[in-house]
Amino acid sequence: MANNHDYNTPEQGAQDWHVPLNDNFERLDVDVELRDIADNREDYEAKDGAKFLETDTGIVYEGDGSSWEPILAMGTFDEDGTLQLEGFDGSVTISSYTFETDDMTRSVGNGAMAIHQGAIVLADSKNTQFLSKGPDEVRSQMPIYAPAFNTTSARAAKTAIEPVDTEATLAGVESLEINSWTFTDADTGRHVGPMAEDFQDAFDLEGDDGSIATVDADGVAFAAIQGLSERIEDLRDQRAADGVRIETLEAENETLRARLAALEERLDSLEARDEPSTKVDD
Repeated sequence: MANNHDYNTPEQGAQDWHVPLNDNFERLDVDVELRDIADNREDYEAKDGAKFLETDTGIVYEGDGSSWEPILAMGTFDEDGTLQLEGFDGSVTISSYTFETDDMTRSVGNGAMAIHQGAIVLADSKNTQFLSKGPDEVRSQMPIYAPAFNTTSARAAKTAIEPVDTEATLAGVESLEINSWTFTDADTGRHVGPMAEDFQDAFDLEGDDGSIATVDADGVAFAAIQGLSERIEDLRDQRAADGVRIETLEAENETLRARLAALEERLDSLEARDEPSTKVDD
């Protein structure tokens, strides 16, 4: 018997050699996967832990002692990336796929499941499922470290280009509630930033409410900086205008002071002339 299954082997000269062999045959019902078409699945006893592969649908079932439960499926995708499981109308916990196209998925890590065509999923060591959410995407459950991330940003790669109201963007940044927090499912320390839902609402973006694209965060930061720069420039212009106005007022005040001094001097002269004489006649 195969060592990796740890089957019972009769000792040399044993008289009851049939006992361990019968035990082995019982275990074979669980250890060896049953294979047949879907219509014949109920003809087999759903022993606890037994596996049954439907050869015409690619769905694998596991017995629980009374019934067969789907645990794995092999399927294909149509043109819009929708998974097709031929011959299966119920629910199934998907573990892996085999595609009939050249676009293969890639799943790395414990619980990683790329369930969309062309998707790449990178999971960590936690015993939880981590699934792709769409075709042709890379999704990571772990922090990613690299010297640099180069975001595609060439003008030739963009369309529907429109100017941004930098003052409105700055106002949007001012309206955001910025908090520090930790992730519920990842021990990466504390982080600082807005909530993705608030970010999408503030800037009317059509992104994922659960995340903030770095290209959008960078763009908002640049626009807000420009808006702040414009505010500072306006304040400088206002300050310069106020400076000119103050200089004008100071010049006018100086003129008024000079006129007031002249009037006071003239008034003193008139008062001195009109004073009665105190000289005694001889």
